[in-house]
Amino acid sequence: MRGLLLVGAFLAFVVGRRYADAGSVPLIVLLLGLGFGLAVAIETYFQNERWPRIVAIGVILATVAEILLASMLPLKADPSLGTGHTLTAIGALMPGPARVVTLPLTVPGGLALFLGAVFSAYVFMPKRRVLAYSLDAGQKGDEFLFNLVIAPVAIFVNLSASLPGAIRALVTGRIHSRVPATILIAIGGFIPTFTDSLDQWATLGRFLGVVFLFAGFLVSIEVFREIRVPFTSLRLARPRHEHALASRDSEATAE
Repeated sequence: MRGLLLVGAFLAFVVGRRYADAGSVPLIVLLLGLGFGLAVAIETYFQNERWPRIVAIGVILATVAEILLASMLPLKADPSLGTGHTLTAIGALMPGPARVVTLPLTVPGGLALFLGAVFSAYVFMPKRRVLAYSLDAGQKGDEFLFNLVIAPVAIFVNLSASLPGAIRALVTGRIHSRVPATILIAIGGFIPTFTDSLDQWATLGRFLGVVFLFAGFLVSIEVFREIRVPFTSLRLARPRHEHALASRDSEATAE
């Protein structure tokens, strides 16, 4: 989360410089993002449980600032947009400060949904640990920083090496249901993030995102324990159970 906050703040600073009317808002957003990111990093390093409150405070402040800026600042007058009423034209009419403040909210949120779903799939799938790493806060400071740097690379390498075995487990029904569920959720979170920047595909992208998110919800074995015809005793589906191997794999991963 701390990394996503920093990415969102840095992106707001870089993109915000393109807007002539943004003024000092990009710099303010960058400094606040660095502050919140550092606070979250310190809290998570010492394994304190206050970091979600810090993130929540940041989201509330950014939301309030966005509402005030969007409500009080006038829309841009840009004749080059013509008479079209597409999403791109509407976005271009928004004042620069309002567009800058949205980036620390939308970018970390979309990346958190996508990366969180991918990591959840990685946790519950059978794995080959090609590269070892540890994020135990009890290790020495230099060792923790080293592992923190190599962790993204190690996770990517281990995930890539584990895909063939995970596919075999999926085909034979020996994989935890959370793996395909979280993969579908990751796809559903990624599609709208990509298509929102493509004017003519924005609406379709949001629809597909909802479809994949809902499909991921349905695929999870924890959604429906039993399906009955309403007001009858007729059962359309009985409770499902995870395969023993899939449960052992997920337990071993959690350890």
